[in-house]
Amino acid sequence: MDKECIGQGRTAQVFSEGNEKIIKLYKDFIPGEMAENEFVMSKCAYDNGIKTPQPYSIDIYESRSGITYEKVSGKTLLQKLGKKPLQAHTIAKKMAELHYSIHQVCIGSCMNKQKERLKDAVNAAPFLNDEQTSEILAYLDTLPEGHTLCHGDFHPDNIITDDRSFWIIDWMTGCEGDAACDVARTVMILRYSAMPGHIPLLIKLLLRYLQKKLSDWYKAEYMRKSGLRKQDIDRWMLPNYAARLVENLSPDETAVIMNCIKREMANLQHKKKE
Repeated sequence: MDKECIGQGRTAQVFSEGNEKIIKLYKDFIPGEMAENEFVMSKCAYDNGIKTPQPYSIDIYESRSGITYEKVSGKTLLQKLGKKPLQAHTIAKKMAELHYSIHQVCIGSCMNKQKERLKDAVNAAPFLNDEQTSEILAYLDTLPEGHTLCHGDFHPDNIITDDRSFWIIDWMTGCEGDAACDVARTVMILRYSAMPGHIPLLIKLLLRYLQKKLSDWYKAEYMRKSGLRKQDIDRWMLPNYAARLVENLSPDETAVIMNCIKREMANLQHKKKE
């Protein structure tokens, strides 16, 4: 593409389109239907008053899908947290506020269903044996469907701020589902996402402590605002842990997530015996 590349991630490159727009151009391995889902879900969010860059169109550029968005300026909350870790409590509360705003939108005809997406991921998850997979899928069937707008990957790197406004980005995994499941995924990401191996041990211990606090603060604030109970969120942790295994995790993070799965499955067995 004959435009200035101003950023890129694992799934897409971002190109400048004049002063007021950008094009998010997906990499070759991203199926067109995933780009289409992002366009549909981001438009749904924007049309319902959620603070997200306005999506204008989805087009094909030399066999690659691209979405034209309103350009917004600022830094992600992850960048802000890295420079000002003492603002972690404030950032966690703002995340809860933004996430709760998403879940005020009810939808009823979305093609991308949260539980179906989780089932597909659990079925494809490595490191689980057949018995574990079957048990997790059976448990997932007992959980509610939900009909609210869910982001599907809500974390500090998907929120941009200029210290006055906040924009929620990256709706590729957006779906219709249960708000508590969406919250559970965020809790998992905040608490257990792996850190680079080159970080010194002392700093790593500090950041690990901060991860737990950020997760706890976010969860507590979300429950305060929404009225959800701890058990409403916790019951979604097991399928989210299992689905996480398909995301090309590091060996260390895989080990952590597998331990979480074993713990949750042991708790599930204990409840069945009560």
